[in-house]
Amino acid sequence: MPARPLAAQLAELQPGTRVRVRGSDVAGRLQGVVLSRSGDSLTVSRPNGPPIPIALSAISRVEISRGKSRGRGAWRGLLWGAGIGAVLGLVPTHDPECDRDPEAFGCGSRAESMVLTAIGGSMIGVPIGAIIGVERWETLEWPLRVGLSRAHGRNGLQLGIAW
Repeated sequence: MPARPLAAQLAELQPGTRVRVRGSDVAGRLQGVVLSRSGDSLTVSRPNGPPIPIALSAISRVEISRGKSRGRGAWRGLLWGAGIGAVLGLVPTHDPECDRDPEAFGCGSRAESMVLTAIGGSMIGVPIGAIIGVERWETLEWPLRVGLSRAHGRNGLQLGIAW
């Protein structure tokens, strides 16, 4: 599928958009909200600090939030619930009812207990995951660029190639 033109990509970086940014001006990955955008820079708010201005030429990767997916959240809840339930099913328990009637429901082997608690955990995890949801991120295509900038914390310059 052909990439959208850069102008269309940059048009999506409007104030109020949730973004994840990587680049030479950013240590690691910055996640926040676009506060403002000028012709050559972007100002992104951070949850635990002051806003950061980032030169567009220093950005190597941008992802835009497309909202929450309830379906993916339900799937994640199913996996977490089943996993936690399976682990809890391994915990040995003593039920006096099983001493009287070993054929009663829930008085089987540890594997049976594991399966039953995994099913129960997934039945709890699916609605919780659907309510919470999972944020969907879309990566913007960013053109190949070569840039020269001041090295942070050092005297000198750094040459960067971003693609």
